[in-house]
Amino acid sequence: MITPSASKLADLEPRKQVTKHQMLCWIRAYEKRYFGGERLALGIEVKPALPQMACLGLFSIIEISDDVLRSEKVVRILLLHELVHSKLFLQSCKRDEKVERGHGRTFRAEIKRLISRGAYEGLL
Repeated sequence: MITPSASKLADLEPRKQVTKHQMLCWIRAYEKRYFGGERLALGIEVKPALPQMACLGLFSIIEISDDVLRSEKVVRILLLHELVHSKLFLQSCKRDEKVERGHGRTFRAEIKRLISRGAYEGLL
């Protein structure tokens, strides 16, 4: 009889969902460590929809899908991704510039900066 290894059994066990409090703690730590302490997200909302950033004036609220909350790695990657969108949005508003939408050159450069600073270590 073949028995699954302990690591395979762990993969089958239900995981605790990431909490809103955990996500806010990660956001604040990321803002401090990778974004010069700038407040990029006012808060976070869990919704049954795709992750996105909702902008309210000069503040951003990160909306994250409830179906990804079982994977800490996925949540952390999504939070970093959305913080980049928020940073670029807020920068363009402060400079009264056209907002770069999507994942253009500036967005990709910012992701590369985060990778070089180690933001994604252990996540990818």
